[in-house]
Amino acid sequence: VQNKRARELTIRALQAADGVYGGVDMNKLENLWQGLIRHQLLLIKDEVLKFSSKIPTGVRRVLRTEPRWREVIHFPGEDAAAMEKRRTRKALQVWRQKLTWVLIGDYSDEWKFRLGVCFWNAILCYYSWWLFSFEYFQLIQTVLVGVVLMCSTSLLRYIKPKEVWERVPSREQVREALPPREQVEAWLEKAKEYAILAGQCSYDFALQMKVEFEKCRELGMSAYTEDAKPRLINWFDNTVEQAKKAYYGDPEKERDEDDNSPTEQRSSKKKPKGLADRIKRWITSKLEAEGGGSAPKGGGGKASAAAAAATAAAASRGDR
Repeated sequence: VQNKRARELTIRALQAADGVYGGVDMNKLENLWQGLIRHQLLLIKDEVLKFSSKIPTGVRRVLRTEPRWREVIHFPGEDAAAMEKRRTRKALQVWRQKLTWVLIGDYSDEWKFRLGVCFWNAILCYYSWWLFSFEYFQLIQTVLVGVVLMCSTSLLRYIKPKEVWERVPSREQVREALPPREQVEAWLEKAKEYAILAGQCSYDFALQMKVEFEKCRELGMSAYTEDAKPRLINWFDNTVEQAKKAYYGDPEKERDEDDNSPTEQRSSKKKPKGLADRIKRWITSKLEAEGGGSAPKGGGGKASAAAAAATAAAASRGDR
């Protein structure tokens, strides 16, 4: 019966008839109740057929002629006490095996391993009894604490040393996974700088707090609050500037280093741009003037080029 109200009414009607054979006249019931009762009977029939289908044919023939077959066959759920006993017996067997494994180990283990398990459990029992000052009146508490300790430490047996050793990476794998030595040294150097900066800031902060506490005790809380606000803002600004210099570097120092670099000194020794342009224009005009006149055959071009180079060198020496 899917409907809860209909199920309750059906149960009430059956209980009113007290389950007596013929106590309920089906003809006097409404069609709804007749359908519900037929539905329940069909469900019971299906369950009985499903259960009896697993019985061998020979046994079924015997039961067909057996008037007391109901005493022989028990449907599921009828003998709840026997079922609970079987479940309890199985649970006790399982827990007995687990307790045996905790106390003396598994039978498939080597005798050396089982001997080590017994020795370790003996140490735990001794330690548990030592917690209770070796008093015989507290043996029950000692056993309980010892069992708890043995159960908690027995979980380490699931860890296989060979498997753990196989998972340990080799030296080459560690070297491949770790960063280079230079990078680690750079990280350590940076960490050292940060640590020194943090220590210096902590030291300055402690000294400042000492001075501020003395001022607060002299002036009072309200007067000290008004006096400390501008100094707090100033201290915060200085701290931010120091942090920026520590993280990004000092730009003024970098500018001074760039000014004192040898590349700047070498570039300062170069000729000014105006002087180079004057020499270039003078050579160009000189070559054009010589090209317009009669030039001697043969080595006249080389001679004019040599004369132009000598004149340019003399002009540059005169400008210096």
